[in-house]
Amino acid sequence: MEDQNNIPEGKFKRGSIIGATGAKAGLKKLEYLSKKPFLSEEQNRTNKDRNDEDIAKIIFKAISSLKGAPLKFAQILSMEIELLPEAYQKELAKSAYQVPSINRALIRKIIKQELEDWPEKVFKSFEASPFAAASLGQVHRAVSQDGHELAVKVQYPGVAAGVKSDIDMLKMVLKMTPYSKMLESPIDEIKMRISEELDYFKEAENTKYFYDNLDMENVIVPKVYEDLSTEAVITTSRLEGLHLSEWLKTSPSQEIRNHYGQLICDLLSASINEHMLIHADPNIGNFLFRDDGRLGLIDFGCVKKIEDYFIQNMELFLNAVNEKNSERFKEILNSLGIQYKKNINGDALILFSEWIEWITRPMRSDLFDFGNNRDYFAESGKFIPKIYNYIERYDGSMVYFGRTVYGIYRILHQLGANVKLDII
Repeated sequence: MEDQNNIPEGKFKRGSIIGATGAKAGLKKLEYLSKKPFLSEEQNRTNKDRNDEDIAKIIFKAISSLKGAPLKFAQILSMEIELLPEAYQKELAKSAYQVPSINRALIRKIIKQELEDWPEKVFKSFEASPFAAASLGQVHRAVSQDGHELAVKVQYPGVAAGVKSDIDMLKMVLKMTPYSKMLESPIDEIKMRISEELDYFKEAENTKYFYDNLDMENVIVPKVYEDLSTEAVITTSRLEGLHLSEWLKTSPSQEIRNHYGQLICDLLSASINEHMLIHADPNIGNFLFRDDGRLGLIDFGCVKKIEDYFIQNMELFLNAVNEKNSERFKEILNSLGIQYKKNINGDALILFSEWIEWITRPMRSDLFDFGNNRDYFAESGKFIPKIYNYIERYDGSMVYFGRTVYGIYRILHQLGANVKLDII
């Protein structure tokens, strides 16, 4: 993982990068459109694929350098990649943990400022190159003075400033793609998440709660070292393990895939039904698959409380697949915080019925085989873009619950696991 220059700070510098990115993407789009009338159908398909790849690389390079809100956008969107071309899927998949790091001198400076001494004084050893880097911070291996192996997450400087202007400019860049409406849908969620995830004191509190209270033998949570944690640095015990894509390269058996898939399902069920809290950022970078059969759970920057009323309404939601009364149907969904632009009736009612049937199908099965239902996610493409025409916004717990469940589905899909999903 190579160092990059310092993260650009200030509205002007960041705006210049986003503006230049928009211009480059716009030129690529014009180049594609100018050739289109003169090419055969087959040549146009090839030209479009090449254009998608070029624009995806331009955008990901920019958001990787900016970090913060733009990169958080990529992480959230990476959980919905079936709706996008392969070129975008490939680039977005990098956002979970394959992000260029910031330079070593800056990391040393942050450690000195936050922990009141240089890394080599605070720790017995400290690796200047991070082993993971994502939207809001990067993580370094270290060893405490008494010999414990640590993970030290350092927040990128400047990411808290200018979040609103970053997002406004990001919308401008997205207009250069043919998928702008689809890509803009997670923007409101980013605004809510990023302020929470920048609060490392809150993340430490969340991590400590799960460490103390999650009673699952085969799921492990890191321990927080509060004396080595501040507003911009959080230090925990280091968990070993492989991220999903790396672990799958080891060719695990179907039995062990099912084992880990069921652990993830049981974790979600326990979080909701026993703790009324969900780890609401289920991207693949937050799970570690270990040789000992245990699952590592990390990064507790986004943990959301689930209210009693929401669980009760979810029970109605799960039984609403065959609901034929449009007003009752609307009442159930509104109770979950889904607001509408139009009334639900006729074709819209059928559309939402299909959507709910699709969402709840794994939950309503005794066992759902994600390995033998490879077309499950492809089905969403026929109704999710149309649903955007009716939904004004998601409010409250539904935002986080929906994204968490969808993220878990995505992971189970990649695992090809056969599981019992006993959520509600």
